[in-house]
Amino acid sequence: MAGRTLTLLLVLISTVALAACGGSSSEDKTKDFAKQFEPINTQLLATGAALGQEIQTAQGKSNAEIATAFSALATKVGAQLTALKATTPPDDLQPTVDALEAGLASAQQDLTDIADGATANDVAKVRAATVKLLKDSQTGIRDPRRKLVKATGIKSAS
Repeated sequence: MAGRTLTLLLVLISTVALAACGGSSSEDKTKDFAKQFEPINTQLLATGAALGQEIQTAQGKSNAEIATAFSALATKVGAQLTALKATTPPDDLQPTVDALEAGLASAQQDLTDIADGATANDVAKVRAATVKLLKDSQTGIRDPRRKLVKATGIKSAS
């Protein structure tokens, strides 16, 4: 009987040990996500800086130059959105990632609208899309991006 109890106890201990080793902790998932998100965050900051530069220098450019620049920015944002969708955030960060994805999708459309408006020489469309882009950039990109930076502990320029 003692041999059977000892065997049962060893099986139980082994099962518990294997279960403890097999699962990923929330901290591990956050670290894994941080590694995935850090280069995306760097790209988002660079795109934001490029966008600021384009807005500041747009006055001296032709409509074709503006359309080309903003179309290129829309493509970059689309690539960043695709990269973000390929990440595996922990469950507690998923709503923030979803918000950032929605913000990037809106910004991509805004940038496309600016490019289309410049091509069509439609000042009202460019103005409306620019105002929407500024709003979307703050609430849809900056705020959730900052939350993710804080939650993951990655280093960020801003």
